[in-house]
Amino acid sequence: KTGISVEYSCPEEISMDSYPGLLTQVLTNLITNALRHGYDEGTTGRIDLRARKENEWVIIECANDGKLIPPEHLAKIFEPFFTTKRSDGGTGLGLNIVFNIVTQRLGGTIRVRSDIAGGTCFTVRIPQVLNEKSKKEH
Repeated sequence: KTGISVEYSCPEEISMDSYPGLLTQVLTNLITNALRHGYDEGTTGRIDLRARKENEWVIIECANDGKLIPPEHLAKIFEPFFTTKRSDGGTGLGLNIVFNIVTQRLGGTIRVRSDIAGGTCFTVRIPQVLNEKSKKEH
């Protein structure tokens, strides 16, 4: 329904023992956020999901070629109720929910980079096998 394509790359040898429903919610929120904030209606673009394994960690990148996040917003985007779309019904909870799921439930970290050279990219780092020890190591 949009001019935005979603491409993905995930090696088949990556297997995880984690919470698939929570990971699905994280990815859905990141894609929805990119569609809502990264592109004006009627524009075309691309969202790339890439996964790779680094030792005992899985790294997932959700990158898009849409509008950049202004530098003054980067430090606030994971805060509850921060939104630039309140007049359009935005609650400012989507990325806060993502942050809390990744850091508290999945034992990982999340970063964002948004610059002219590479577009906007969210990088999620979560343990391949979730256990109490991996929750404390992040």
